[in-house]
This record gives sequence, structure tokens and C-alpha cells, in this order.
Amino acid sequence: MKTPRLRQILLLVLAIGLLGGFGYVVARTGPLAAVRVTVASPERCDLQPALFGIGTVEARRAYAIGPTNAGRVQQVRVDVGDVVAAGQLVAEMDPVDLDDRTAAAQAALERAGNVLAAAEAQVREAVSRRELAEASAMSADYNDDWLSSGFVKLFMDGVMDSGTAYMINDYPDQPGWRCEPLHTPEEFNAVAIEADRRGLQIAVHAIGDGAVRQVVDGY
Repeated sequence: MKTPRLRQILLLVLAIGLLGGFGYVVARTGPLAAVRVTVASPERCDLQPALFGIGTVEARRAYAIGPTNAGRVQQVRVDVGDVVAAGQLVAEMDPVDLDDRTAAAQAALERAGNVLAAAEAQVREAVSRRELAEASAMSADYNDDWLSSGFVKLFMDGVMDSGTAYMINDYPDQPGWRCEPLHTPEEFNAVAIEADRRGLQIAVHAIGDGAVRQVVDGY
């Protein structure tokens, strides 16, 4: 009879211990536990700003750098993150066919220059013909004993002082410079022929020896 009673007493003691432990835990950490208060003395100090974030850091400005002509990159002289200045050489292109392209572009430029020169010559010829027509009209309007008009004047070049006289050889003080005539031989010949056809006399302003020779040849 003593063994069952002893077992009951042990179970009762164990139950009371468990209940006591549970109550202790609830009282210390549960909703019924007292609020822990930390007391600290106030201090005066400066606040230090701080920035914290999560994401991707990107450049404010991005520039796409590339060649103006298609080709193969031969050498890159800068690396990622390097600071470069305006006009700095950052890469070199392999001149595979750049010489041929340059020659083709130069030829195209020369052809364009020839077309422009031809167009300018046509404009000058048209202006000359218009002025000759005006001179013919004046010759018909002013032709009496008191006043007559049958004379036209052309300019082949400028003067020596300003370096605008057309010379055969270079100017002594300007090597490589001879100036250019205001009219090509073909233009002057056409004007002279048209003026003669209209019965007009011609006087030409020619100062440089190159301009004089061109006028004499045209006559």
C-alpha cells in the first residue's frame, strides 16, 4: 500500500514543480511580465548624418563613344573608370581601308569643286551677257551729235598694292601667290566676241602681266 501512495506524492510534487516553472516563465517573459526600464543619463552631442539604401548605383550621365566611320579598333588607350579630358585620344582605329576612303572623299571633293566652278562660270557669263544687252540698249538710246554710248569696260584683275593683280610669276614678298584673274580665258573670249557682234568697243582693266597677256591673247 505504501508504494502507490509514494508514487502519487511524487507525481503531485512533479506537477506542482511544472506549474511553478510555467508560472515563473509567464511572469518573467509573458504578457504579464513587468516592462523592463533602462535608465540613462542625458548627454549632449552632435548628430552625424548617415545614408543607407539598397539598390544599384548608376552614373548620372552616360556617353556612347564610337568612331565616325566603321572599322576595326586597333588599340584602346583608356580603361573602365578612367577620367578623360576633352580631346584626349581614347582609342585608335585600324587604317585598313581608310587611305582608300580618304582618296575617294578627296576625289569627290574635287568633283564637287569642279561642278561649283562651272556653275559660277555660268553665272558670270549670264551676268556678262545681261550687262552687254544693257550696253547695247544704251548705245541705241544715246546716239546723237551730243552724246553717244558704244563702249564697255571689263576688269581682268585688281592692283599690285593689295596683291590682287594677276601675275605670271609669284609675288616677291608672297611666295606661291600670283592671284587669279576675274575671268577665265574662255569667259573673256566669249564676252569679247559677243561685244564685237553687238558693235561695242571694249576696254579692259589689266594691271598684272598675267592679266595683260590674257587680254592680248583674247584680242
